[in-house]
Amino acid sequence: MTAGSTPLTAVPKHLHRLLILFTVLAVSACAYPTRNAPLEEPIDQDRGYRGYQVDDGPLARTLVIVTVSGGGTRAAALGYGAMQALANVRLRGGDDTLLHAVDIVSSVSGGSVPAAYLAAVGPEGLPAMEDAFLHQDGIGRLLWRGLNPYGLAQLSTPAVERIDMLIRWFDDALFAAEPLPSEGITYADLRDPDAPNGWRRPFLILNAADMTQEQPFAFHQDQFDLLCSDLEQLPLSVGVAASAAFPVALSPVTLVNYTEPGGCEAQRAAGDDVWPPAWIGRIDTSLENGTISPRTHRARVRRARVAASYYQVRDGELVRPYIHLLDGGIAENLGVAEPLRLLTTRERTLNLLSRFDRGDINRVLFLVVNARSDAATSLDRSKATPGMLDMLNATTGSAIDNATYGTLEGLQQQIRSLMRAPTLREQLTVDTAYVDFDLIDNSRCRQAFRDVATSWTLPENEVHALIRLAEAMIWLDPGFRTFTTRLGDEMLGPAMSEPAARRAKTTACRMVGAPPESAE
Repeated sequence: MTAGSTPLTAVPKHLHRLLILFTVLAVSACAYPTRNAPLEEPIDQDRGYRGYQVDDGPLARTLVIVTVSGGGTRAAALGYGAMQALANVRLRGGDDTLLHAVDIVSSVSGGSVPAAYLAAVGPEGLPAMEDAFLHQDGIGRLLWRGLNPYGLAQLSTPAVERIDMLIRWFDDALFAAEPLPSEGITYADLRDPDAPNGWRRPFLILNAADMTQEQPFAFHQDQFDLLCSDLEQLPLSVGVAASAAFPVALSPVTLVNYTEPGGCEAQRAAGDDVWPPAWIGRIDTSLENGTISPRTHRARVRRARVAASYYQVRDGELVRPYIHLLDGGIAENLGVAEPLRLLTTRERTLNLLSRFDRGDINRVLFLVVNARSDAATSLDRSKATPGMLDMLNATTGSAIDNATYGTLEGLQQQIRSLMRAPTLREQLTVDTAYVDFDLIDNSRCRQAFRDVATSWTLPENEVHALIRLAEAMIWLDPGFRTFTTRLGDEMLGPAMSEPAARRAKTTACRMVGAPPESAE
């Protein structure tokens, strides 16, 4: 030791800790996080978390699909309220409720919080989410994680990205709390050895957006096959965060594409040279023989071409070795596209339509929870040029809103086409129900709910109002009432009469400061 040097043990304790911190950060400074793992076994359509694996629920020959849009805690509370409304409908012959009968739950952004939590804990555990998440100061927690000295130091390195603040909050608030394992939960934890298909109900579809393709990216094994990646090893919190990675404010979730020229390493090692997955080959064949056309089947062809981009090779290397995912609302803000595709495609040998053909399913409920906001603005009252943040919000919001309206119109068209199919129309009934602020007849109440902020922190009265409104709107929806009529004696009775639903809606309006209009 040279003269005048200070032994490490003599360094003040807080400086000693800071030195250790910066040493650790320096070691990891060049390493970006790897969030997904490669497949260790060949692709097998009978194995993995796949969308056609919907087992029979407590309602015979009935398929129940719930989708929940984006919108931060506003969407999470509205989706939670809709799920709790279904949980209040008792079914005959046991302790099951209509929430137990939900087969598929598909979600975007804030709606992915109740969707993923339901898949993780089941209907019995869902009520815990209200205190664990909806009434928490999410923005405060995120800011503290990012702005405290340790958080700032971490964010200065590639090893920790802005999206990690959201992932860790989801892990702490939702996926590492009772009754879940303290170390968090992965897709593998959704397995259920007692279920007919080996997975818990409902089947969960989290929807993000492929940043460079501006197309939905659904979290299930069929999608991960294209990356030669194993979804089961992915933490559920990463999927939810990818679905909610709002541009600029949060960084994308980046997945590694493990595909190699010629396919997946595990597949080649097993002597299986089938590549790409067969469903893409069937679309390519249909294009070649003229069965489908980019002019008449644009969505299917576009989807196949985006899928092909994941294994496209140029000069012996993958064109897209990394896939960057942002908020799913950029591509489709309702979570409707993927379950609707599952309902209307025969791309795979195993598919839901074959169950319709056999008569295993002859009744469908499609419940769409749309928490789209449309906050009042004073921008048009001023000649001053809007600022950069205002322009960003306007352009991003417009894209999400336009995609939402287009998806709703497409849903109705696809449902009508499904019911016109010769093999199905004699036996199939499809009811669509909506929880949507646009359907509130009281204009002041409608605007009050549209004004609820897109944030991870909401006042307690707004959270309670959103929960109450969701149940009221479900029971005021003609499609839902028709569905419950079809259930007949399979249901123990309506949980809420129409007059009671109107009173509940009025109460929800008052809770957000919108008294009844004189016309009501």
